[in-house]
Amino acid sequence: MCNKRSSQPHLKHCQEIDHLRITMARIVLLLLVVAIASASIAAGDTMPPSCAQYRLSSKPCPDNNNPVCGTDGITYKNECKLCLKRMDAGLNIQITNTGEC
Repeated sequence: MCNKRSSQPHLKHCQEIDHLRITMARIVLLLLVVAIASASIAAGDTMPPSCAQYRLSSKPCPDNNNPVCGTDGITYKNECKLCLKRMDAGLNIQITNTGEC
């Protein structure tokens, strides 16, 4: 048991355990947030793409492979490619999930 009367080495050990508990609680909280966000998308909700971050008129989309599934049933190589299709076709394509359709 840890208290103020504990020896110096024992007190240091108690502090390390407290730090570990706090770190583990933060990890669990982060995983919970990710799980909730993933579940809301997986439950059939759609998510608007963040097209404002891409300057589509001034530079091409990056070529990174980070697929997203659009509400049109097409798998796009990345969010930027979906945004490009939205702009070119004038469609309101949303993201149904990350990964392939």
